[in-house]
Amino acid sequence: MAIALRRLGHEVHVYSQTNENHLRTTHAERDGVPYHFCPTVGGNRLVISPVNPGNIARRLVAGVAPADVYHLFQPYPSGALPWLGLLARRDGVFAYDWDDYWMNDEFGLKHPKGLNRRVTALWVRFLETYLPGRCDLLTTLSHNIAALAHRLLCVRSEIVYNGVWREPPLDRLEARDRLGLVRDATYAGMMGWSGEADWAMDGLDACLDRFPKLRLAWCGKDCSELVRRYPRAVGRVDVLGYLNEERLAAFKASMDLGLIPMADTAFNQYRLPFKLTDFLSAGSRVLASDVGETAIVGRDLPGVLLCRPDRAGWIDAFGATIGDLSHEKTAPRIDRERLLESFEWTRIAVRLANAYASVRTRLASAA
Repeated sequence: MAIALRRLGHEVHVYSQTNENHLRTTHAERDGVPYHFCPTVGGNRLVISPVNPGNIARRLVAGVAPADVYHLFQPYPSGALPWLGLLARRDGVFAYDWDDYWMNDEFGLKHPKGLNRRVTALWVRFLETYLPGRCDLLTTLSHNIAALAHRLLCVRSEIVYNGVWREPPLDRLEARDRLGLVRDATYAGMMGWSGEADWAMDGLDACLDRFPKLRLAWCGKDCSELVRRYPRAVGRVDVLGYLNEERLAAFKASMDLGLIPMADTAFNQYRLPFKLTDFLSAGSRVLASDVGETAIVGRDLPGVLLCRPDRAGWIDAFGATIGDLSHEKTAPRIDRERLLESFEWTRIAVRLANAYASVRTRLASAA
């Protein structure tokens, strides 16, 4: 988003924290966007970095440059307390991005155990309920979060999805060659570890005999331990680990089917995995669970197949979809232009910039 806003002519600075430096603030530029990294102090093993009191103090002292808009991301005190301090001066638009519903057991915060989780849960529970009523504009990628925010006295919310760039997808065979994948296989792909990762292996295991050319490719966090639980399928899984930007683009373009398995949990009801549009933009169809914002977006995008958000529903849908992929006439089509109409980064940045301007006008008229 910062890159897209900058390309529209806006000056954007990103302030964050780094664990690599304990002495001074460092500065870097990425894709034309200046980044400012505040150093950390010791103690991150006891409490995570964004709730470490020393890190909070350093962020408060470091400050930020004057701006027209101060946009906070995530309900952690290392960023939220400096933002609230600026809010007291009331010299700009104060926006808050509520990207996920954090108080859930996916992260161990709903019923925390141990000092680390307990301290984190206290801060996140407070800030997740307090910040929506304090901001001038709340951005989120979930209609469910927007509804929850308005119950918490949010005055205005804007649905802002993660976007994709208008770049032509890579050739599938060339992409597979870059990664050393089997050229003539039917590939299903998993990115990362979120969601019900074991369902992906269940689906593969159930289809091994029906589809001898079916393979599963996996990138991100090491999944070797999970794969070993399925001895029949071990030889049909390509574990690629963490990929740089270039190789990740090749991974997405290599897949016949991107996988997003999710149970119907509180966390998933409020989220939209960025990999949904990433896969589609790369030319890969997607099988996803019918839950949360994924269901809302998926129903409107050609190339997305939704299934029941449970293990049995996933396994059945996986087998049916792989069968469809072997018969192009019945396989779902991807409408790239329709995808870009709603998810191209520049268009999303224009909508966000317009929302900033609208709020600024409202605040000026009320002054």
